[in-house]
Amino acid sequence: MSIGADAGLPVERSHVAEGIDAYAPAAWAAALDEVIDRVQPGAVVAAGTERGNEVLAHVGARRDLPFAANCTAIGASSGGSLDVTRVRWGGSLLEEARIHSPLPLLSVAPHAVAAAEGAGSPEVETFTPALAEADLVVQVIEHVDEVVVVDDHITGVLSEHQAGRYLDIAPTGTRVKGRRSTPGRYFNVANPGTGWGGTDIEDPLTILDAFDPAVARPGLTLLMIGTTGEHHAYFVLDDDLRPVAALLPDDLRLSVERIRENCEPATTSVLFMAGAGGSLRAGATVNPVALTRSVGRTLTRVTCGGAPVYVWPGGGITFHLWAPYGKLDPAWRQVLLAFPDRFMVGTDTFTPERWHYVPGHAEWSRAWLSRSRGRRRPSSRWSSCRASTGYPIGCGPASSRRSATRSPST
Repeated sequence: MSIGADAGLPVERSHVAEGIDAYAPAAWAAALDEVIDRVQPGAVVAAGTERGNEVLAHVGARRDLPFAANCTAIGASSGGSLDVTRVRWGGSLLEEARIHSPLPLLSVAPHAVAAAEGAGSPEVETFTPALAEADLVVQVIEHVDEVVVVDDHITGVLSEHQAGRYLDIAPTGTRVKGRRSTPGRYFNVANPGTGWGGTDIEDPLTILDAFDPAVARPGLTLLMIGTTGEHHAYFVLDDDLRPVAALLPDDLRLSVERIRENCEPATTSVLFMAGAGGSLRAGATVNPVALTRSVGRTLTRVTCGGAPVYVWPGGGITFHLWAPYGKLDPAWRQVLLAFPDRFMVGTDTFTPERWHYVPGHAEWSRAWLSRSRGRRRPSSRWSSCRASTGYPIGCGPASSRRSATRSPST
């Protein structure tokens, strides 16, 4: 890390911190913070890399100072402030800003400044920073050369992924079968199943092609793991660059156990989410936003079989896809006729003062159900609903249960 004595002046002294073998952002920031106290610079400038930005962000937090990342131009302004132009939104725009700070913290956007040789060599000063135990809690320590995460949707290769670049993981020559998307992400490596990562894979090596001999090396280590941590294997490349199974090191075992611990078992197979949009809106009103406002003003209550649910605004499979313009969609008709016992027709429920609207919705549902032409139809009786959900459900305006219960939302 280098700090100039004054903003805009060439670096005259370079400080090297001892005792920090691995990348530890908080520790690096603590060391830089100590150097700032010693040198009293006019500004601190770093490369706009992932690590450069992270360390300066830590410094800014420690000193309660603003930090401008990925700058392309810096100029003096009135009152001792700085005018900066910086890259935002992944390079899609340039932002002009003014920094008011006793110590500007800046990073330079990658490729914004042409590299040039400096005049002479700066003086190097070695020191041992005073670090707290908390500064070393987060460290990047290399335990394995490559990690491949097997998944039925996206299979990841760490050395290619942005996360691997952030960790300075060198290319390994790993080749994955399937369709490459963004760096380190592969689709269609396998079919869904009950094997590795929800795929039909029993042997994870089947998704790998031969390692690139120009990059790979004998002794290279590889961890292959499913997204839940349930499946994992550790390999070491032999002299012919073929992966050979080996015992998982204790350090990696801790990582595998942490992944497995954070993949909690599911307590349900289906999650029903009702919303102010989607099926509710199209099924209850010709003006969808009117129902959104009704839910917002608590005039309409949404339940699932009488049980409380979370209300998620908008989205979802809309009711008009089932029965656009009052006619049942042919594709949905086939499903309903094939599995009538798996569907339940419900009515959106209003507050008791608005029950007089319910019969119209019920008649509308009966109209498109009648088009099943006498064949088996989805259940619309409250007794069937109660048997399947365990909740009492009032159906129809004449029900004596109306004031104390709610019918299911579609």
